[in-house]
Amino acid sequence: MTTDYRDHFGPPPLDPEELEIVERVLREELASANIDKSSRRAEVLAATLLQLFHLGFRDEEQLRRMSAKIDIV
Repeated sequence: MTTDYRDHFGPPPLDPEELEIVERVLREELASANIDKSSRRAEVLAATLLQLFHLGFRDEEQLRRMSAKIDIV
């Protein structure tokens, strides 16, 4: 049985271009929902966007559509 990288370290780190995609969507979503970037809601949204990216939602529009479906309390 082969051990996968994710079994020990989680998902691989994002490269600078990938990180910029997630950051851009995060900034836009925070602004459109009027969420303070230092709030818990912002942290949850950022973590969710990263999870979505690692699940394969790598296009900015995909991330926007998915984040619009998230109800962050």
